[in-house]
Amino acid sequence: MARVDVIIVNYNAGAYLKACIEGLKRQGLSDFRAIIVDNASEDGSIASLGPLDDRFTLIANRENTGFAAACNQGAAVSKSPWIAMLNPDAVPNADWLETLLACAEETGAAALGSTQISTEDRGLLDGAGDVYSPVGVAWRGGFGAPVSSAPPTGVCFGPCAAAALYRRDVFEAMDGFDENFFCYMEDVDLAFRMRLAGHQAVQCREAVVKHVGSAIAGRASPFVVYYGTRNRIWTFLKNTPPLMFAAMLVPHLLVNFAFLVRSFAHQRNGPTWRAIRDALAAWPEVMAWRREVQKTRVVTSAGIGKAMTWSPIKLLRRDPDVRPLPGQSPE
Repeated sequence: MARVDVIIVNYNAGAYLKACIEGLKRQGLSDFRAIIVDNASEDGSIASLGPLDDRFTLIANRENTGFAAACNQGAAVSKSPWIAMLNPDAVPNADWLETLLACAEETGAAALGSTQISTEDRGLLDGAGDVYSPVGVAWRGGFGAPVSSAPPTGVCFGPCAAAALYRRDVFEAMDGFDENFFCYMEDVDLAFRMRLAGHQAVQCREAVVKHVGSAIAGRASPFVVYYGTRNRIWTFLKNTPPLMFAAMLVPHLLVNFAFLVRSFAHQRNGPTWRAIRDALAAWPEVMAWRREVQKTRVVTSAGIGKAMTWSPIKLLRRDPDVRPLPGQSPE
């Protein structure tokens, strides 16, 4: 059994996929298995890989099942105690896996995130941990900030699944990613559910990947806007504990109305409106999901509130929010 299984979901990733796989081949830790789940790509990206050694397994789907379902599919056939998720447009440093596993052992965290550096500009961050506001807005902390500003290793709300590590038993207990989401926000939803179950996430500064970010779907494309908006609403409705839900429902609705108004200025009003409409149209199903989550949570509204970022300034600036580990003094 390998120490860690790496799941890579590919959908027409082109040359990005080959660079990702080459990055895995260069890992100092050789005791891993990689499972490539291809969602019916038509761009020749799989064929371009050529022969792979026996650490690599390919699963070829006949249709695009979505990122969430494909990740779960890969995790289901893996066996290692740790599951790593790696986007096909991310290239890990040679010590990425080794560093994440060492961080996991040191901190005891159930989920760990990586420092993501922009492929387009190596001096800028692509993200340093997912951050979540109580009004139901999530963002990649530090996106677009200088790499030098990356926070030290510490506690975050959740890891970005572009380059993350999950403890298998916890991932399975949470039933993995919610496949209803298809893609986008599924990692924030999982982090929320893990925190409600009493688990902790850590952002590991020294575990580094170069990441393009929405290289396949296109940043701010109608596809990204639709799924990002719909799933943002679902994440809030599904996971927010009762007292916080009552206090934040109106602010959440107002924030989404503000996003809708702003979308007209960027000519994104079509997918934004459809996403809001579809998110609310699924209210009975989402409330059923909510009942399942809430009946198993062990953390109160106050407890989950402590893990969130309340500052509107941090939200507007997309600041990271990585806090000292227990027993660690702030730098």
